Amino acid sequence: MIKEIFKLVRFPNLFLLAIAQLLLHYVFLKGNFIPTALGDGYIWALVLSTVFIAAGGYIINNIQDQSVDAVNGTDKNPVGKSISETAAYNAYFVLTVGGVGLGYWLSNYIDKPIFFGLFVLSAATLYLYATSFKGSLLVGNILIAFMVALSQLMVPIFDLIPVIFPETKSQMATLFLILTDMAVYAFILTLFREMVKDMEDIKGDAQQGHNTLPLVIGLRKTAIVLASLSSLLVLYLVYYTYSNLMVNQHYLAVIYLLIVVIAPLVFFVFKIIKATEKKEFAMLSMLLKIMLVLGLAALYVITYSISNHV
Repeated sequence: MIKEIFKLVRFPNLFLLAIAQLLLHYVFLKGNFIPTALGDGYIWALVLSTVFIAAGGYIINNIQDQSVDAVNGTDKNPVGKSISETAAYNAYFVLTVGGVGLGYWLSNYIDKPIFFGLFVLSAATLYLYATSFKGSLLVGNILIAFMVALSQLMVPIFDLIPVIFPETKSQMATLFLILTDMAVYAFILTLFREMVKDMEDIKGDAQQGHNTLPLVIGLRKTAIVLASLSSLLVLYLVYYTYSNLMVNQHYLAVIYLLIVVIAPLVFFVFKIIKATEKKEFAMLSMLLKIMLVLGLAALYVITYSISNHV
């Protein structure tokens, strides 16, 4: 039963989400002696709130995806099989209300009650994605990419904004710029991955009357769009690596980005053009997921390389 519950909430994804936020707080901010608004107990409250809302989003998505998953032949969705739809709805309600409630408490703790709106926005976006926009042309893809990017910004929003003072404004602005770059990277990679997943699930989406990009313009043209956008990202990353790292002799960061981020993205460009089978799209989707994680880890490699001049 534990295995089925893990499937219901996509536990590996939740684990990565929690680790990413904890690393931002403890390694990037605390590790660089940056003043933060959240103490140990409160950062865990933020992580739990985010994880609860994300888990609720996965559950409502699984509930809505029962027929699509049946057509696509996936065994990742336990709703309607080992877990009843009623039980899934109850779990969705408890987790979402719990996550939003924690967000309300935390927002008031840091004396920023308006931040409560971020938790309501997150819960509402995930619900609307699953129930209304998932099969829409690019809208669902963009919503999910936005949510992934927002999850990366929640830590700096709650940790840094409450402790911005005139004497720290410049330092905080620099930190926000760096972390926003990471969030934009997460947005782009997630958008690409969602488009690849639409290519993978084209059969089930067609039977459900969805309006995804592969169904509108075809698999071949979608692959060309992805390859073109990915190529532009490669060019930008090469420029960024050279102008910000290479010229300043931060060679460790340069090597990391070339091997772990840029080279796999070039590989993706060549493979997506040739891919035609469901298993090929599944492999490329997993590749983008790994690149997303390793790309976010670049934040720590770059910080170390700059701090130690290597």
